[in-house]
Amino acid sequence: MVEPLGVDERTLQRVRAAVAALPEVEESSDRWAHRFTVHRRVVAYVFSVEDPRGTAPTMLVCNAESDERAALLATGHPYFAPNAGHDRLGIVLDGASDWDQIGELLVDSYRRVAPRRLGDSID
Repeated sequence: MVEPLGVDERTLQRVRAAVAALPEVEESSDRWAHRFTVHRRVVAYVFSVEDPRGTAPTMLVCNAESDERAALLATGHPYFAPNAGHDRLGIVLDGASDWDQIGELLVDSYRRVAPRRLGDSID
């Protein structure tokens, strides 16, 4: 597996742990991002992009329900609207990240893209 540039390994391990209980999730990566998919549909991306200050924060993009997405975007950092689609939510991952909430967002993202039988099988 190719390692994307700048992705924090400890943060990536936390994302892996959060998706580990989700049935049939597969991980792949290229030099730009780690992708977590179920039946070739993206649950989440984890990547890093250098900002104008020269730092490269690790970020996660997942699918989100429109009302929840709007509410989280209204709070500002660490949430952002990625260019990847109107149903996607971006999160800057750092030491202040709320991993319980990130876990819930990943489960919700999974349910939005997984076949119904799989989505219904998780708590």
